[in-house]
Amino acid sequence: MVTFLPSMILGECSLITKDISGISRTIDSMNGNLTTIPCPGDGTRFNDLGTLLLNPLEKTIFQLFHNPNYFSFSSLLTAFVLTFFTACWTYGTGVPSGLFVPCLMIGSIYGRLVGNIVQKVYTLILGNEISTGVPFGFYIGTYALVGAASFLGGVVRMTISLAVIILESTNEILFGLPIMLALMIAKWTGDYFNEGLYDIHINLKRMPLLEWDPPHDADLLSAKDVMSKNLTVLREHETVEFIEKVLIEKSHSGFVVVKNPLYNHHTGLSPVELNINNLTFSEVSNSFSASLTIPIERSSADKYEPASFRGLILRSQLLALLHYKVYDNPDRVLTHEEMIKFYPKGLNSSTLIIRQEDKHKQIDLRPYMNPSPYTAFMDTCVTQVYEIFRTMGLRHLVVLDNQGRALGLITRKDLIEGNLKKVLKSNN
Repeated sequence: MVTFLPSMILGECSLITKDISGISRTIDSMNGNLTTIPCPGDGTRFNDLGTLLLNPLEKTIFQLFHNPNYFSFSSLLTAFVLTFFTACWTYGTGVPSGLFVPCLMIGSIYGRLVGNIVQKVYTLILGNEISTGVPFGFYIGTYALVGAASFLGGVVRMTISLAVIILESTNEILFGLPIMLALMIAKWTGDYFNEGLYDIHINLKRMPLLEWDPPHDADLLSAKDVMSKNLTVLREHETVEFIEKVLIEKSHSGFVVVKNPLYNHHTGLSPVELNINNLTFSEVSNSFSASLTIPIERSSADKYEPASFRGLILRSQLLALLHYKVYDNPDRVLTHEEMIKFYPKGLNSSTLIIRQEDKHKQIDLRPYMNPSPYTAFMDTCVTQVYEIFRTMGLRHLVVLDNQGRALGLITRKDLIEGNLKKVLKSNN
């Protein structure tokens, strides 16, 4: 209805002044054509708005690039408004669609509008009538090509790569300079007002995408300011019960492995997490005080030993260990092929079935954990942490104190600009 009714009511019957059969045969070899919507009568006129709206998007772009016949100002403007707002309305919906081709079509329409204006000026100067076709040395499809490039470049903020894509697709090397100029001007103009559409969508989805450069004033923060202090730790030899509990209750994709965390022998509490929310750092001694507890009852030999960092193990690895029931055969070590068998779909903690009599058994995590992951000391500048994440493609970074004890974990979401601003504001 959005395309049919406007085509029937607002479409104008334009005179077919140029034979497009030869062009159509050439484009047919490229899986396209210049199908026009005819008007009632002797077949010498076509509905310009219907031709733009009722054809598939790719064929409409072919029309704007290659059809030399006249499209009225009103039809081009109507098609531009309808296509623009329809693309905005449908973007982000759960349908297999995108913005690349719609942006090319919208840009082709307003490029053709500019071409019509230039054509009008030419005809006034040279004394030709518009109905006689384009003046000598003037091809209106060029304006549609440059318009398509500029609009797409303004939306996605791409310059060199997009210029190469368009030049290779159209084989119009001579138009490289105007296309590049249009792309650069569109990008500069768009950057003056806001970010690119894809960047805006990423921010709306709250995806932890890190820009190439760290945010402003990031050098005023240190790793201990942005790290997640609710640290869930595992021992080198951990019980099946606790691993299952952690996987069900926590959504983290990585867990810190320590030698032996401190045990609160005064209270005998046994919470699920190693709670270091109330860390207090001393500028003189660089030591910390905390109420540290461990998940389950430990042996007396574990008491008073610090949470010495040993490595990092992934959630997918823990799920694989429980799936293969390695606790039934302590001497068995899974191969690399077995560990990655379920990649990329992975396993789900809700589908694990563990017998009650197996929950007290222990799993040796040392053969599977990463004993040397990327780490940072608590006083490391956030700018350096940001560069490590950005250049190495990290997902986790363990924060240590000066004695090698795990204090917290930094992920990408901790380094996005919005979170850093909140931390700066709270520190001030």
